[in-house]
Order: sequence, then C-alpha cells, then structure tokens
Amino acid sequence: MWPWGLLLLLGLVCGAQGVRLACEDSGMCSVGQVQPYSDDIRPSPALKACLAARSYRREVILLTETRLNPVYQTFRTLLSLGYEHVVLLSLPDRCARSTALWPRLGCVWSSQRLASNTKYLLDRQAALIRMEGADAGANISERFGYLPHYLAESWSHGGALGYWNPALARTTGHAPVVLAHFVHVPGGATNKLTVKMASNNWDWDVAHAAHPNRGVFFASSLAVPLPDVLGYSQAVLDRDWATEQEFASAAMALLRVAMETGRAVSWPAPRCNVSWLGGADNNQLPLRVPQSNVIPYAPADKGIADLRCLWAGYLLYGCQAGRWHFAGGLLAPEYDHLLQLLRRNGSAVDAAGAANLDALGLRQPTTDAVGDATTTHPSVIDGSSNEVAEVAPELLRPPASAAAWDVAALGTALMARHGGPGAGMQVLLQPGSAAALTVGVPVEVAAAVPGAIAAAQASSAAVAAAAAAAGGGGAGALRPRVLLLPEVPLLTERLGQRHELFKAMVSGPDRSTQSCDWVATGRPYRRARTRRRRRRAAR
Repeated sequence: MWPWGLLLLLGLVCGAQGVRLACEDSGMCSVGQVQPYSDDIRPSPALKACLAARSYRREVILLTETRLNPVYQTFRTLLSLGYEHVVLLSLPDRCARSTALWPRLGCVWSSQRLASNTKYLLDRQAALIRMEGADAGANISERFGYLPHYLAESWSHGGALGYWNPALARTTGHAPVVLAHFVHVPGGATNKLTVKMASNNWDWDVAHAAHPNRGVFFASSLAVPLPDVLGYSQAVLDRDWATEQEFASAAMALLRVAMETGRAVSWPAPRCNVSWLGGADNNQLPLRVPQSNVIPYAPADKGIADLRCLWAGYLLYGCQAGRWHFAGGLLAPEYDHLLQLLRRNGSAVDAAGAANLDALGLRQPTTDAVGDATTTHPSVIDGSSNEVAEVAPELLRPPASAAAWDVAALGTALMARHGGPGAGMQVLLQPGSAAALTVGVPVEVAAAVPGAIAAAQASSAAVAAAAAAAGGGGAGALRPRVLLLPEVPLLTERLGQRHELFKAMVSGPDRSTQSCDWVATGRPYRRARTRRRRRRAAR
C-alpha cells in the first residue's frame, strides 16, 4: 500500500508503444479488476467496503489531493501503466464532483473532525494506519522502500537533464523513470505541474474535462476561461539571444504591452542552446542547463529540434495567474496547446478528445459545477484564421520624432487596429463589475477597484477615439484570440497604469500567494542572492 500522494508520477504510456507492462510480470495489472466506490470511510464498515471494492491482491494505491485536474493526470498515468486499484482521499464536495465525472476513480473522505487547515493530509495518515489494521495491505516486511535510481529519481538527477521527456529520452535509448520526487523545482510548487506539461506527461483532454468552464491554463479563471493572448512571432522566438539581459528585456517589453491591452502574455522561452544557457552542450542529453533557473521543454512531435527553456523570471505562480488587474501569462506548453486548438479544425480536435475520454471512461460534461455552458472545450473553437493575427511591422515603429513608444499609447494603437481591449480588460468594463470585484475581498483590494475601472474606461474611450480618427468609426471588428508582435517594441521607461497597479498588488495583497518578483523588482534571482549574502555575512 503506497502513499502516492507524496510522489509525482510521470506518464509513461508504454502499452501504446508495444512495450510489455511491468505489472504483467508482477501479476499486478488491475485494470478492470476493481469496482467504483465513494463514501465516508470514517465508519469501519465503510472502510472495509472501500478496500473490498478498490484493493487488488491486498494492495491499494492511495492518492491525497483536493484539486481534480492534478490527481486526474496522475490517475491517467497509472491507468497507462496498468494500475486501476487507486483511491482518492479528498473532501466530500470534491468526491461528489469526481464521482459524477470519473466514477472509475474511487473517491473517499473522512468525517473525522480535525482542527487543521490541512485536514485531508491528516486524514491520509489516519487512513493508512486504519487500512493496515484492517489487513488491507500485503504482508509488510519493510516500513520504507528504497527505490533504485532507475526506478525513481529527483529533479536534479533526471528531470533537469531531459530524461523525463519521452520525446528527448527516446533518442538516447534511456527509458524515463516511473517515479519522480519533487522537493525543489524552479519557480515553486505549482511548477510540479509545469514539469509534467513540459515533459509531455500531461493529458490536455483530461484537463478540459476536469475544467470545462474555468479553463485549463494557469491564466484561466471563471471570468476569463480562455484568455486573449499577446505573443511574439516565431521569428522573434527563434532569435539567438546573446545575453540573458537581452532576453529578459524583450520578455518585459512584451509583458508591458500585454498589460496595457488587457491580454495575457505568452511568456517567450529561449532555445536551450543559446550561449548563456549552455550552448551546444544542450543539443543532446544529458542537458547542461542551469537547473535552478529553467525548466526544459520540447513538444512531443519535435523533440530536441525544438528544445526550449522556461525561464525562472516568470515561473512564479503570480506571473501566470489571471486576476482582475492582470490577465496572466501562458507558459510555452500552454501556448502551444492553445495554438494547436486554434490552428486545427475544432470539431476534429473535439472528436479525437472525445475518443480519448471515452476510452478512459471519463464523462464529458456540458456544464461545470456552477451550471454554466462550457466555453473552453475544443469544440467551441472553429479554427478560423481570425483567431491568430500578426501586427503589421509599421505599427510598431515609434511615432515621428520619438525614439520609443509610450507603452499606453502603443497599447491604444494596437487595440484600435485589432478589436479593442482584450478579455482581461473587458472584465473591468462589464456592467456591475465594481460590485462583483469588491465582494469578499480585503479592504485594500476593494479600494483599488474603482481606479482600475476608471482607467479601463479611459483606455477604452481612447481606443474608440483612435479608431475613429483612423477612419474606421470604431475599433477593428475582429479581436483575434492571439495577437503576435513581429519584433521587440521600443518603449520608454514610463510604466503603464496597469503595470503600476500590478506592482502595487504583488508587493501587497498578492505577496503571499501570487508573487512575481521579477516583474515587481526586475531581479529574477533576488532571493537566492539574498541568501548567499546572508551566508557570507555569517562566516
């Protein structure tokens, strides 16, 4: 009986590659050998009933989690390895939704009262002890299992070297490991999920099913499930950035323009073989990237030919999460998925996803938990060429007699030409937005809302005036989902209003849960440097 909640399971779809599953040799393949189950396991009879339904050969795999998408990704991987004798230990409301959506995954909770904000973690410890006492596990001869290196490894031993990505590892004959234990990963705990995306151990169909209305990206929210995005053209992304500072300046310029247009930023990922990330050493495995500063990423269909590095400056969750004053940011795997949806026929994507979910036994809801119609499922995207547009180069040239653009003025020009403010700003322009955004929030947050709404209204009016002056009578009729800049914009140092608000929020109300130090301070490695200075001073 394994407490798998402590581990992050990597996805190895060996069966699809014609490789014999390890569970076949051990006799532990349990797919189709267990029954659905969901109940409160506080009563002993219920616990025994759970074990009778979900255990296989006196073993059960226990997952503890309150977020459905991450646990579904793990269960998806376990199924691909031949294991279905899995129980999710969570909370009653999560189990109710999970059982309706994916009954194949057993889900239980405990009504035992515990005075703790991490009750479900304590429930895990209690459940493990009680299950063992109920003779749920196999005959235990060890309390700890010391796994060999080829079976389980840490980020620094394998993930950062590129061996967790099947698209890279298969070129070396090195099989990815099954278990990964994350203690530290660049950018914090949310990037345990990022690593799974970046290493192609992520099922986007499952993610869409788990979040049909909230959206599948870190930047997604109930208000804006599918964000409008500003990114660089492929020509800019493929540049051989000479220095980290040159790249950081380009990323910051993109962010500044995205903020003033109400769009999420598509965070650029430099090629891992640029000189300051390791150069030609990163044209093969093992990678020689700075492990604490980047997460390597290569799409499944391209491998080493398209190896990119997600950069530390924007890996903190606060640089990605969408909220009312910031449209958020998409990491390279998320952006690639969005482009895949936009550039392919939506119905074809929908059909392929439906077949995948049917095979998994995962139901496909048409409404989410609050009863709203789905808005982020691939079927709502028609593959229209209007979904992706590139800005004309002349529009990025600074005005006459100016060496650089004021970022607010450039934002106005872009919005006037391309359909007005993005979805991230539209949130502030909706009727009743002031009341909706100030309910149940801290006083200092509520105090900032009226000013932000006034600024958004002023920006929208400026866009309308600019469009009328250009002879269009209004902003461009179509607002593309993705807008691409063909070059790095030249900007003055004066920050836009939305950037100033973002800095104030991440230094205040957002600091503890949604910080983004690089955007706030310009120093992506400030904390590490501070620790080093303290250690030197202590010597």
